[in-house]
Amino acid sequence: MTDAEKNLVDMLWDEWKYRNALYWSTFYRFGFIVLFVSFIPYVYPQVISHLGRLVVVFPVAGGLISLFAAWLLDAEAARFSYVTKTLDIHRGDFKAKRFPTDGSIVWKLRKIRGIVNSCG
Repeated sequence: MTDAEKNLVDMLWDEWKYRNALYWSTFYRFGFIVLFVSFIPYVYPQVISHLGRLVVVFPVAGGLISLFAAWLLDAEAARFSYVTKTLDIHRGDFKAKRFPTDGSIVWKLRKIRGIVNSCG
């Protein structure tokens, strides 16, 4: 492995660490927001009681935010998978053995979309 290849692998590894941290911070951030918005009527009933039937807006908003978060996290997971695939290609013989990535429906869908390689 040449110095240029080592630098490329180091850069891809830094990108992988960044994508991993970004994914999980986004996951926890949106998870907290969804729980907070969804449970406001149950935690503060005295404040919300004067809204009447509009109280259903909070759980619906939580559901919509969770759908947006799922879309956003799926896009980030696709980028993360692409970085992992590229990193594995450039590592060559130094590639770590991993658990199989072909067992779940998510990985099968990603293979159809061409995001992950078939060898895992």
